[in-house]
Amino acid sequence: MKHLIYAVAVCSSMMIAPVQMSASINEATTVTTVNDQKPLKGEKELNKGLTLLQEGELEKAVKSFLKSAEKGHPKGQLQLAQCYLEGKGVPADSAQAAKWYTAAGEQGELDAQIQMAKMCRSGWGVERNQTNANYWYRKAAEAGDVHSQYTLATRYKRGRGCEKNFDEAAKWFLAAAQKGYGNAQYQLGLCYKNGEGVEADIEQAMQWWRQAAEARVYQAYTELGHCHYYGQGVPQNYSNAVSAYQNAARRDEPEANYMLGLCHWNGTGVEQNDGHAFTYFKEASDRRYQPAYMYLGHAYYEGRGTSQNLDEAINCFWKLAKDGDLEASYALGKCYYDGKKVKKNYNEALKWYQKAADGNYKPAIYMLGYLNVLQDTPNANPQQGVKYLKQIAAEGNHDAELLLAECYMEGVGVAVDSAQSLAWYKKAAEGGELNAYLMLGSMYLQGKGVPENPQEGAKWIELAADKGYVKAMSIIGDMYFIGHGVEKDIDKALAWLRKADAAGDADAAYSLAIYYAEDENYESALEYYESAYERGKFTKESLYYIGDCYYYGKGCDGDYDKAYPMLLRAAEMGHIDAQYLTGVCYYNGYGVSSDYYSAVKWYRLAAEAGNADAANNLGYCYEEGYGVAESATEAVKWYKKSAEGGNMYAQANLAQCYYNGYGVSVNHAECVKWARKAADQGSSRGQFRLGYAYNEGLGVAKNYTEAKKWYEKAANQGHATAQHNLGVMYEKGQGVKKNYYMAAYWFRQGAENGEELSVQALKWYDRNGY
Repeated sequence: MKHLIYAVAVCSSMMIAPVQMSASINEATTVTTVNDQKPLKGEKELNKGLTLLQEGELEKAVKSFLKSAEKGHPKGQLQLAQCYLEGKGVPADSAQAAKWYTAAGEQGELDAQIQMAKMCRSGWGVERNQTNANYWYRKAAEAGDVHSQYTLATRYKRGRGCEKNFDEAAKWFLAAAQKGYGNAQYQLGLCYKNGEGVEADIEQAMQWWRQAAEARVYQAYTELGHCHYYGQGVPQNYSNAVSAYQNAARRDEPEANYMLGLCHWNGTGVEQNDGHAFTYFKEASDRRYQPAYMYLGHAYYEGRGTSQNLDEAINCFWKLAKDGDLEASYALGKCYYDGKKVKKNYNEALKWYQKAADGNYKPAIYMLGYLNVLQDTPNANPQQGVKYLKQIAAEGNHDAELLLAECYMEGVGVAVDSAQSLAWYKKAAEGGELNAYLMLGSMYLQGKGVPENPQEGAKWIELAADKGYVKAMSIIGDMYFIGHGVEKDIDKALAWLRKADAAGDADAAYSLAIYYAEDENYESALEYYESAYERGKFTKESLYYIGDCYYYGKGCDGDYDKAYPMLLRAAEMGHIDAQYLTGVCYYNGYGVSSDYYSAVKWYRLAAEAGNADAANNLGYCYEEGYGVAESATEAVKWYKKSAEGGNMYAQANLAQCYYNGYGVSVNHAECVKWARKAADQGSSRGQFRLGYAYNEGLGVAKNYTEAKKWYEKAANQGHATAQHNLGVMYEKGQGVKKNYYMAAYWFRQGAENGEELSVQALKWYDRNGY
């Protein structure tokens, strides 16, 4: 038999496996004739070969198959071809396999036709030739092989080994689809969708996609999802679309993952969820679905559903921009311009903006205008920038109108012209750009380019507020508070600020907090300061206010865990009182682990800035050696600084230092001086020390009446030693009439507060019934 050579081309990178010999053996181990039909030549040899093959006599089997094949028996030829292909009983020889497959296929052997199609397509045993592959696929298809019908259809659709022919493609997709072949049903649906080889009919398409979906062709679910999403062939229904996409996504169908990402990104058919959107976009991009890269890039850029990562954003945008995607080119320019987590690079930004602008991508044209009129841009060309802005403003871009107004106001790229500035602002305002209202109001308020007119300014700002511009609501609210351009009206001020706050404006929340703080409404002030903080609006004063409220329980339940972080942040920003309270938190372990060294650090910062309470506490740390080396001199130094600042505790401490000669020479007069200052402010320690001075005549003339007076003040505050000494005065009749009952009373008070001398004294009084 003449050896046939066919040229073939590879359709995919994977080799298609040949027909397995075991399959043929299972189909028939013997050949039978039908009634009185005459057996084919070579049938005897075929049966013998099959028997030998089963017995494992491979070489003998091949000899029998060869005899059968040479006599022209198609099944003998098929079996011989398989032996050569698999190297069973004979050295593997794909060329010989192709020879005998060809012979069998020409006689109508379906398995041989299918195998020859694969071999011609992949160049296995014959030259690669797509046309010859189609020849064999058609034979197999005409013989009813569903896989060949489907493959032939796809080759006509793609023009593989032939001219594209949608009619032939649709014909063979239909043949396979009618046999229940899911992929063919899916492709036939696409034919009806696109009108390729058949008249476009979306309802027919949906019918075939439903059958394909039942056959677990998950791409069909994606197409059904599109129909529901866009309202094609059925009423638009996002929920039904999501259900269909979810069925497809279960098998990682990338387009379905992308569409689910869009649904979660925008909240269509499902509750909006950035995290879910990111996951779906990532799944689609991992399977190299190009449209997903854009949204994945935006997710990384904005930190939506994932941590912000500018490197990853740039990587996503680059994959699209390198192929000319205008939106991706613009996005890349924005990344390089923002320079948040990549170094700001104006040249790269301008390069990518220019690529997008060359494709008439309007946002990029605006950015080229913006960057060129921006003073910080290296090698900026303001005149060129104005040209870009005018180009895009002519198409109704309100941002460009606003920027042109500013250029004319400031003389950037054009001569200063307040009339032109006003005209551009008004043009933007006429186009509904609310920020233009605000800018017009600002011009009149400041007298910039127009005569100063606060009333006209307030009018424009309130117009913007009336139209729902939140920032204008906040500004007009402040204006009503102070009566600037409008008559002062607290009720209107509060109404506008509350409306702006409800819309999420942080400045409005901050203004409301100030109002309530001045009104000493701690609860409301705290609420609004916290609200402003959560939206990114805060100062060291507002942070301190929040921390102070939680520290002391003003307008809320006291909570050191909430107080500490706010106080620390305010302290780090330089708030003196916050530095003091941060030191207290570290000293006592309020909201943070106790740390004397950190306490001293913050006490010192506050004390050096003049906080008397911090200076007193710092003095105490030096006295006790907490967080610093013990130093009487340093202790007195800081006590004195605090005492001079009016801190009664420091005054009492300093009095004690002068009494004991701690860090200073003993000086009773100085002791009395500082004790009296502390006592006058209500310090029980100062009152006791002053009472003791009068009692003993130290630094003042002895005076029991004065001693009793100051002891009593201290005793009434629970000072145990003062209570004991007062008991002694009643016992001895010093400055009072002798009174054992009163003496017993005060001794008992002192004992209850831990004064050991009172405990001892009470023993006599208890024995004697007092």
